[in-house]
Amino acid sequence: MYLNKGQAEIIGGIIVLAVFISAIGLLYTTLMQLSSTSTKGFSERANFEAEKNIEKLTVDYDSTNKRCILVNQGPIPLAITRIWIGGKPIDVDPIQLKPAESISSIGEYGVDNIDMVVTNRGNVIEVKKTCEILKKSRPESTPSSSLFTSEDILNTDRISKGLNQVTFTSTSIEPLAVL
Repeated sequence: MYLNKGQAEIIGGIIVLAVFISAIGLLYTTLMQLSSTSTKGFSERANFEAEKNIEKLTVDYDSTNKRCILVNQGPIPLAITRIWIGGKPIDVDPIQLKPAESISSIGEYGVDNIDMVVTNRGNVIEVKKTCEILKKSRPESTPSSSLFTSEDILNTDRISKGLNQVTFTSTSIEPLAVL
């Protein structure tokens, strides 16, 4: 049995309409997945940048031990992944630093000898130059045993300390006025 010309056009139109609806549905689904993926990627990148900005690794000078140290002063843990010594990068096993934690050496290298440090989030910290500035700006601390004690210092006539001599004279303290 043969279809009339009008019936063939209707059946053909239904088939074309079904193909168009399927194509539009597939296109819509693909676009929604792409949108979800790009939103997730943007969110992850924004979180990464936020963490990178609050990461705070600083160089400090310990004048008691006469060496520089690296201190994580940020609120999040960080990892040191690369160091630069003499203009050459050296990859190191990641060294984890929790907040308020410090280190004085990385592997066999003291912090004083490291030019730069790179964290796992890509922050670069100049260590050697900062350390040299801190060494010059901070006076060396003296052990407490070399300081004179405050025992009865007001009644002492003379305290000698090496080549420096400091003289204290005791005076009677009388009130200037009585209320």
